[in-house]
Amino acid sequence: MYNTLIMLFAALLATGTTKEKVSENKYVKVHVSVVPETLKRSNEGELLVRFLPVDGIHVNTDPPMEFRFDSTQILSLKGEPNFALDKETGYLATASPVRQRFVVTRHARPGEHLVKGTVVYYYCSDDEGWCTKFTHPVELPLKVTP
Repeated sequence: MYNTLIMLFAALLATGTTKEKVSENKYVKVHVSVVPETLKRSNEGELLVRFLPVDGIHVNTDPPMEFRFDSTQILSLKGEPNFALDKETGYLATASPVRQRFVVTRHARPGEHLVKGTVVYYYCSDDEGWCTKFTHPVELPLKVTP
C-alpha cells in the first residue's frame, strides 16, 4: 500500500497534475526591485531586474523579455527595457541590471501598494542546446504620495 501511494504521487508529479505552482527557476535566479520605492503620482521610477544564471546558462534578449502587471491603475510601463549585451556572446550581460522605466498613474491612490505581475524571459543551456521560457512572479512594494 505504501509503495503504491509513493508511485501514485511520483506519477502525479511527472504528469504535472498537482496543484503546486512553480515560481522559482533552478537555472536562473531573478531579483526585481523598484527605485525609488516612494513616488508621487505622474512621476517616473525604474524597475531593476537582476538575472543570475547558473554556469552554462544564458538569458536571451530575443525574443525580448516582457513585464506584465495585474493592475494598470498604479503604474504603466514607459518605453522598452534597457540592458547591456555581453560583447563575446551577444546574450544578456548579467553583470548589470535590466532597467525598465515606468510612470505612476495620476489615478493611483496615495498609500502603500503591493504591485503584482510577472517578468517573462527566455533562457538557454549552452552545453545541452535547449531553450525555454519562464514566467517569474513579481511583488513590488510601492508607496504613492499625492
